[in-house]
Amino acid sequence: MERVSPIEAARIAKVHIKTLYRWILRGKVRAWRNAKEQFEVCVVSLRARLELRPVRPLPVPSSRRDARAADRRAGRKLAALGF
Repeated sequence: MERVSPIEAARIAKVHIKTLYRWILRGKVRAWRNAKEQFEVCVVSLRARLELRPVRPLPVPSSRRDARAADRRAGRKLAALGF
């Protein structure tokens, strides 16, 4: 059974390290403490958690006004990136 550090597991899962620690403490991901009292995360358990994680749909604007505001925000973000 392959084990990785919490930082590496967070990178694999593409989540914040605090989210990973919450999963460990709630029992959603298996982890053990090593001799230095640091967590080691089970990769198999992590992959199983990722398969069960629901994908959130994008929010749909409820009105034309909201849609225009969302378009303006997206335009500003793109302009800031140089597009």
